[in-house]
Amino acid sequence: MIISLILNWMDYSSTIKCIESVLHHTKTDKVLVVDNASTNDSALIIRQWINDQNLHDKAVLIANHVNNGYGGGNNFGIAYCNTHFDYEKLWILNNDCYLESNALAPMVKCIDQNKKTIVGSVILRSSDGKLECYGGGIVYPLLGKAKLYLKGEDKDSIKNDSELCPDYIMGCSLLLTKSFIDEVGLMDEMYFMYSEEVDWQRRAASFGWKIKVCPTSFVFHLGSGGSGGRSPTYHFMRNKAAILYNKKFNGLAFTILSAFLLMGVHIIIERKSMKNIYSGIQGIFVGLKTKVNRWKKS
Repeated sequence: MIISLILNWMDYSSTIKCIESVLHHTKTDKVLVVDNASTNDSALIIRQWINDQNLHDKAVLIANHVNNGYGGGNNFGIAYCNTHFDYEKLWILNNDCYLESNALAPMVKCIDQNKKTIVGSVILRSSDGKLECYGGGIVYPLLGKAKLYLKGEDKDSIKNDSELCPDYIMGCSLLLTKSFIDEVGLMDEMYFMYSEEVDWQRRAASFGWKIKVCPTSFVFHLGSGGSGGRSPTYHFMRNKAAILYNKKFNGLAFTILSAFLLMGVHIIIERKSMKNIYSGIQGIFVGLKTKVNRWKKS
């Protein structure tokens, strides 16, 4: 059984579009929607839509009692899958993604041919069809930054090249096996937003898991407009997550050096917005003050 897991927060229209495209283009056995404690009527509207479309056998909505972020919301869905479904694979999709072809089938083939592997898609910008990223991004821990891999490249320029691989697979489209969940565990919920999938895959690597991008799996991302998401909240959460990640995996001395470098880069990049500068620096200091247990493989 293959479960498609979609996390919704306050955006029922994008979520419904995502569900429709998944059911239309793929042969997923079940779509599980987790409403992450939306304060609008998202859960009611999505549930009513499922009822109106008579999709009870294909789509299920569950409501989280608290918004505990990307990791917490997905963990809630994974826990539900573990107790309610006998599944083999789990496809995590952002709710602001949609399909125009069967993006799942080549991913399944890829993961079946490559044991202990996490598989991602080529993520396309909905605005112009160019790459948002080839699977994920490249991590620069010392700078506290990540860069989307092959961003802006033309879709047709991508070859079936096994050498093309980012440092991590983006959570927009992430195919896992049940054995991955059993061995590696759930996402770390301390981040709330950003770095969860990077952390997850970093831990997985110590268990021998690899990552791979399926070059024939294409997923469109509605939320890829660029500067539209670069609010003060974004900079706070993004910089805080970068510091927490370094504290967990790279030690205190590395983290302090990274914090200074990140602060300098942040000020230069956001020099035209004092609000963004302030929020980003605040995120760095909150990350430094937050207690984090250094990760060691048990």
